[in-house]
Amino acid sequence: MREPTTADRFCAFLAERCGVAAGESGVVAVSGGADSVGLLDLMVAAGARLGLELAVVTVDHGLRAGAADEARFVVGLAARLGVSAEVVRVDVTARARRDGRGISDAARQERLEALERERMRRGAAWIALGHTRTDQAETLLLRLERGAGLDGLGCMAPRRGALVRPLLWAGRDEIRAHLAARGLEHVEDPSNADRRFARAVVRQDLGHLVDERLLADIAADASSARALLGRGEAAWLARHGRRVHGHGVVLEADGWLGPAAAVRRRVVRRAIAAAIPSAELGRRHVDDVVRLGAGHEIHLPAGVAARGPGGRLLVAPRRPRAEAGERLVVSASGRFRSDALALAVDAGGAEPCSPIWGRVPLPIAFEVRYGRPGDRIAERGSKLKRRLPRQGAWRHLRPFVPVVARGDRILWTALRPDREGEGALVSIILDRDHPLRLWQVGLGRGEP
Repeated sequence: MREPTTADRFCAFLAERCGVAAGESGVVAVSGGADSVGLLDLMVAAGARLGLELAVVTVDHGLRAGAADEARFVVGLAARLGVSAEVVRVDVTARARRDGRGISDAARQERLEALERERMRRGAAWIALGHTRTDQAETLLLRLERGAGLDGLGCMAPRRGALVRPLLWAGRDEIRAHLAARGLEHVEDPSNADRRFARAVVRQDLGHLVDERLLADIAADASSARALLGRGEAAWLARHGRRVHGHGVVLEADGWLGPAAAVRRRVVRRAIAAAIPSAELGRRHVDDVVRLGAGHEIHLPAGVAARGPGGRLLVAPRRPRAEAGERLVVSASGRFRSDALALAVDAGGAEPCSPIWGRVPLPIAFEVRYGRPGDRIAERGSKLKRRLPRQGAWRHLRPFVPVVARGDRILWTALRPDREGEGALVSIILDRDHPLRLWQVGLGRGEP
């Protein structure tokens, strides 16, 4: 029986573990290094077998003088292998400055975003990356050094979303042997030997001391355990927590204070991820939230967490999920809903039907919205951002205080309605999951 070739093993892994089907189109990310050149060569062979439509993309980060030459090398190599390649240039330095990231992290984000844009533009099903079993082992060592838990030890998966890694079965030495057998050249990235980067240190000092197959197996086992735990955490969150309309996630006290500390951290991490998908959190952030005392709040990347009445935990984005200028236009009683705000209004009634009630000058025509930069209260002309603290709003709740306005003129806020003026009596009943109703006890009773 014939021994499976490298191409055979690659095709099997591509189909069985990466979920790539015959006839699909995909983007192949090639930097010019040994692993990515091996990926390109094997993808071309797999493409011929499976009828794949391939688009080769190389990202020029603009960080080194030789980057443009490496991009030209990739274009030429792809042409020799019978496929076309495109060079995409990104500005890593600007990204690092704008986001406060390190250069390596900014380069990774820019590269992945550029590849995703190319995938979407071409209508491709996936993006193939050249990570090997050796990369997996190095990543595991790095995360162990940083004190990673089970989530961190899971490392890279053969497929996650649109990203596929069809070389995870192979070590770096196997790929280089394949290139030598095929007579294919590659370029060497000097940063791989630069000891200013942690991965270069691991590669030079630790990699040869540990069996990379064992480390890769540990990572795979951790991924399986993480998936199993993830299903349990999702069920726990569904039972003890709930989404707050347009405002994040609330965990009731029994859903996060009752379990053991390790489970508590995982439930809190999942709640944060559900409320603020864009947040990139480390263990320190999660531990800070777990230790949060009643009546306190903490600011997270792109969001906030706060402990409120009864020990419940609110995790929310820093601003309401609303388009700039979004508002509810009210001219009569009724129910009103937008992406960020849901409420009922009783306009012109004889008696208030909610703790949030005030007077609106006739004719009844006004807006209910959230505050905007520069807003002022009509009564005295004071700025809204200065008035809300005096009205008793917690800092994390201030962006979520509805205001009653006519154009740029704010008549009153939900925390301090104007009840002395003349006009129609207007009662506002907030959605049951509005943060003010959850936190400011007794505010907004009733059903919208």
